[in-house]
Amino acid sequence: MTEEQTAEAASKGAIRKEGAGAHEVRSFATLITMIEDGRLHHELCGELRELIEALRHAGSVGTKVKGRLNLALNFTFDGETMTVAGEMKSAKPKAPRGSSVFWTTEDNVLSTRHPRQMDLPIYDATPGARGPTRIA
Repeated sequence: MTEEQTAEAASKGAIRKEGAGAHEVRSFATLITMIEDGRLHHELCGELRELIEALRHAGSVGTKVKGRLNLALNFTFDGETMTVAGEMKSAKPKAPRGSSVFWTTEDNVLSTRHPRQMDLPIYDATPGARGPTRIA
């Protein structure tokens, strides 16, 4: 935590800078900003922005998409000092995928042609063409 952040936290009562209990962390928000000298907080903020972007990109009006941002704090006490380490995990929505329709043939392969639909010929109807010319 920078001196400026420490001063701000102290002014809000989250950390005492003077007297008994000096530099005590009294709020969860202050603790998060102090872990790893603020790197965890910075990464959490970045991950939150990425999650919101992914949710907005994947969702549309009338649909619901879900995401998750988990923070785990691991505390280790050795009888004298407390070590706090943070872990974060996020789950962003998967981009929606389209689908395609195929029919199966008697040879067990996929086809884009409907087996019971007859083919319609396509003719060139460009003005000035010399009569109908089959193009498909």
